[in-house]
Amino acid sequence: MITKQQAMTCQEFHAGRCIVYVGPKGGIILKTERWYANGVCQTWVRKSKEFKLPVKHGLYGYAYITRENAKLLHTLADCKPKVVKVKHV
Repeated sequence: MITKQQAMTCQEFHAGRCIVYVGPKGGIILKTERWYANGVCQTWVRKSKEFKLPVKHGLYGYAYITRENAKLLHTLADCKPKVVKVKHV
C-alpha cells in the first residue's frame, strides 16, 4: 500500500506480487511490474487525504496512482519478493 507521503517522495513502484526465481546453478531472475513516477504528485487543500500521481510503465503504459488504487502497489523499499526455486531450465 502506498501512502500520500510515499507518492510525493518515491520514484519507483511495483504492482502485484514480486517473484525471484532461483535456478539450479544459482542464477537469479526478478519478475516484477515496475511503474515510475512521471510527474509531480497533485494534492488538494480541502481534500487532505486525496492525491494523484502520474506514472509510466514500459514504452506506452500511462496511469495515475490515486488513493483508491494505491493498495495495489508498493514501493521499492517495501518490496518483499517471493523466492521460488526452479528445478530445471
